[in-house]
Amino acid sequence: MSGIVAGPPPLVEITPSRSSMVRTVAVMGLAVGVLGIAAVGSSAPGVMAGVAGLLAPFFALVVLYQKRARVTLTHTEFGTTALFGTRRTSRAEIGAVVRATLPPPPRGGSGPIHNVFVVDRSGNKVARLYDTLYARADLDRLVAELRVPVYGPDPGHVVTAKQLGEQFPGLVPWIERRVFLAAALISVGVLVFAIVLAVIIYELYY
Repeated sequence: MSGIVAGPPPLVEITPSRSSMVRTVAVMGLAVGVLGIAAVGSSAPGVMAGVAGLLAPFFALVVLYQKRARVTLTHTEFGTTALFGTRRTSRAEIGAVVRATLPPPPRGGSGPIHNVFVVDRSGNKVARLYDTLYARADLDRLVAELRVPVYGPDPGHVVTAKQLGEQFPGLVPWIERRVFLAAALISVGVLVFAIVLAVIIYELYY
């Protein structure tokens, strides 16, 4: 009898932690609750219904991502699965791991976030994993099984994205290393857009 022969099971396979799932559901539930309360007291419930309609696909994508996300390691491959597919890298190409604990996002309610960067032999980033999505113990298990050099500051020491970028160039994107400048540029862009839109509306209707 012929058929497809399955390959060996992965040495390590990690999926989003239960706490990250609970946190996601809680945030979405809170958003739905706020919208519901606002709709009840609103003089324009249709507008609130429209907002809810816009948010529904976003919530669906978040849930789908949580269900699909995983990291697998076999004898020959390292793979990360996200929303729209799986990226596979030959295990022989994995050169090192960089671990660092970064501050939470501005105005973020969470504590410092532990990051695990998997890089290839040329120093290019293959994957970036967070302990807000995956359990810390699972990340530790994955790093141990990779069996490559591990670099980075002391795990108990919080460093900024700028500091990490200076130590490991190309690892952290510019917008994260210059978060306040990026926020200022975005704010200016939004302001300019609002002014242009206001001028266009004025010219069309007045």
